[in-house]
Amino acid sequence: MLPAPPTVDEAVDGYLDMDFVGPATVRVGAYPGMAANDVVTVHWVTWSHRWESQLRIPGSRVGGAVTVLIPNLYVTGSATWVSYAVDRFGGGGARSGVLALNGADSGGPRL
Repeated sequence: MLPAPPTVDEAVDGYLDMDFVGPATVRVGAYPGMAANDVVTVHWVTWSHRWESQLRIPGSRVGGAVTVLIPNLYVTGSATWVSYAVDRFGGGGARSGVLALNGADSGGPRL
């Protein structure tokens, strides 16, 4: 397993504002063994949508964070689960933990 789930720039304290109109920015931090040509697949799952994006790590990005934009259509402000997987260039792979986000209106968290 990878050391940490991704983060979402627009999320605050585990909540994604239901009034937010994407795109949302998913940030994957550097991970142990990160290498050029690794393939990172970001998973964005809601009750009604599933979206994935793959990014091949260029040599210039090794050791740094990478970002993926989630299109507006998939940013619903409802419960969302975000994770990523790495297919290592030299073989093998790993999955991150899951970042669980709750929906909230602009007035704060929903009860």
